[in-house]
Amino acid sequence: MTSTLLDITRKIDSNTLATLQSVATTAQHLSIPLFVIGATARDLVLHDYYGASLSRATQDLDFAVQIPDWSAFEALKAELLKTGFSETRTPHRLATTEGGWIDLVPFGPISNDGKAATTAASSKNTKQGSTPLSKGIGANE
Repeated sequence: MTSTLLDITRKIDSNTLATLQSVATTAQHLSIPLFVIGATARDLVLHDYYGASLSRATQDLDFAVQIPDWSAFEALKAELLKTGFSETRTPHRLATTEGGWIDLVPFGPISNDGKAATTAASSKNTKQGSTPLSKGIGANE
């Protein structure tokens, strides 16, 4: 079998690499599976690997995090805060020390309807937990 993994070692800027490593290490420590999604995933492949020019460089890193419940989500956020990230007004977003941010997009058993995760508060206040985690995930603060 041939490997289909792209080697982007030494092609990612140091700030992005530090953020990716910090989030991955923290999630691994808590046994929380995650993967990079959104424009960041696209840019890692098209720009960092293939060298395509970017029309707009994204300022955030989006992570899909597979979590069983809100306590696991809060534990991940708490551990990331200890590593230098800071809270924002948006529940799923943390600011980086370099002026960017990360979005933690929960999925898996935490979802009440199999489609979208809801905030912990709305899950307690509504039978189906139908309120989205955030209006406009990925939108600027």
